[in-house]
Formats: sequence, structure tokens, C-alpha cells
Amino acid sequence: MPHLRIAIAGAIVALAALAARAEAAALQFYNAQTGATAAGTFGRPGIDDTFHQWSNTGTFSPGWTYVVQVPYSKYVFAFNAATGAAATASFDINRRYVTAKSYPAPYFTTGWTSVVGGGAKNLVFYRSGDGLAAVAHVADDGSVSTTGSYVTPRPHPPLTTHGVYPGRGWSSVTATDNGMFFYNRQSGEAQLGGFGETFVRDKDFGAAFSPGWSRIVYLESGSGLSAVLVYYNASSGSLAIGKLDLGGNHTTLRSYRFTPGFTSVVAMQSPWTTNPPTPSQVFFYNLSDGSAALATVTDAGGVTFISFPAGKFSPGWTSITYGP
Repeated sequence: MPHLRIAIAGAIVALAALAARAEAAALQFYNAQTGATAAGTFGRPGIDDTFHQWSNTGTFSPGWTYVVQVPYSKYVFAFNAATGAAATASFDINRRYVTAKSYPAPYFTTGWTSVVGGGAKNLVFYRSGDGLAAVAHVADDGSVSTTGSYVTPRPHPPLTTHGVYPGRGWSSVTATDNGMFFYNRQSGEAQLGGFGETFVRDKDFGAAFSPGWSRIVYLESGSGLSAVLVYYNASSGSLAIGKLDLGGNHTTLRSYRFTPGFTSVVAMQSPWTTNPPTPSQVFFYNLSDGSAALATVTDAGGVTFISFPAGKFSPGWTSITYGP
């Protein structure tokens, strides 16, 4: 298998038709307790920041641990980490969810602690306890097939990769144009790497990052020469903006004191928007009270915020994605 760089840019030519889709990208909300869904869009940044909710989007099966937007695809991938059940779904012409493929338990391996979009129509699975990782591909009909598995052998100390397997203990995995960014919130350790016939570690940062980041999301920079990472600590409300260049070098651009308690942090950037959108935006949401915020982020790390009080959005949304 060729080295999978998990790079959005590498698929632009092959997927040009998808980038020209007429459907507007939207925030898509899911409640794991009830199966309820909702969706909507914000207006043009800086001109109309009103949230425009779509009419009834129907329901989805309850119980999904993860609902993930598949990159360069119309589908979301839903997965139950406890049972291994999964499904793919998309919006129909009436903006209602329609299930494409269903995989009853225990079709997939259980216990994944991270499931993220990683490259064109690919998903990356990672299990922190034993370092197991896998890559799967989502076809045009919504079917899912595993294309690679990566086992971290034992005995093996946490967070040590030796460059050929991901290692154990990573609390978050974030896909960027420069590779997969692995981070441990207890120690602040991080690494950058990609998947091919083996896992290839491109950069070992050691414990160079602050511990405690509960959410990390990626935004493509306007120049296309670096990745912008947004770090958020739900306990303290701390927010930081970092830059990851093509050589894997990381620079912290700005730090902020922000609102604590947000349970979802969603990058509002995808192949269906201007490539990349100007400016980039990140949506923050608290499932306990429905409060939210919209952050506009510049390549230089500048951030402006719009806050939405409790009750502005319905509480209880356990997964929020951004896509067509």
C-alpha cells in the first residue's frame, strides 16, 4: 500500500467534481440518547452570523459513540465503540438523513478511542489502551472496507513509536495536511506521522506541548503551506492557536482566555467551501445548556468571538460534524 499521507491537498485533482458540489456545507447535530438530528448554516462571516436551521432532518439510530464526516464524501460514518456496530448515512434531496449501509454488531473492532476523517474518503481508527490503529475507506455507495491495520507490540512503553507503529497512550488524533497529529493530554507529548504499509513517524515532539488540551482541530491556512491547529481546554477555557509547517515544525501563535465547558469543537472548513474559506471558523458547543460560540481564526492566530447564550441551541447534542 502506498504511504498514506492523510493530506487533503493530495486528492484535489481526483476529487475536483466533489469540490464543485452545489450543496452548502452545514453543521450537523446528533443526539445519541434519542437519535434526533438537526442541521443548519451560519451566514457569510462578518456579514451575517445568524444561524439558519434547516427544517426537519429526520432521525438516526440512537447509541452512536462517534458520528464523523468522511472527507471528500457526502457521507457521515456512525460507530458504536462498545458494540462495533456502524452505519453510513447522508442527506437526501429533502435534507433528511438516509442510511446508506448498516453494519450490525460486532462487525467492527470495539473500543476505538478516536475515529477521525483522514484523507480522501478515508477514516482513521485508534485505540489508546493498546495502540491499535486502522485505516478504512468509504466507497461512493457508502460501503466501508478496512485497508490497513497497525499493531503496537507488547511489551512496549506508552508514547514510544520507534517510527513503525503509532504507540499507546495518545488521547487525541487530528488529521492535518502534514500528517496525523497525535497528542497526550496528561503529559503534553505529541508526534506527527502517517499510515502506509507501516506507520511512519515524521516528527517526535516529545513533551513540547502544554498538557490538558481536551479538543484539537485543524484548519488549512490561506497560504496552503502550513496547518493551523486550534487547541481548547474545556476545564480552564484556555485556547491556543498553533502553526504546523510542511517540515513538521510547530509554532504557537497566540493564546487566549476563553469560556470553559464546551463539549464539542468543530472546524467549519471542508472541501465543499471556498478552498480554504476566508476566514476560517470554529464552532464551540456545550451539550449541558446549549450555549455556543463561533470563533473566526486568521492565519496569524488572531481570533474574534461571537457568543450564544444558554438555550440558543438545544442541549443534548453529543456529536456535531460539518459537511454537505
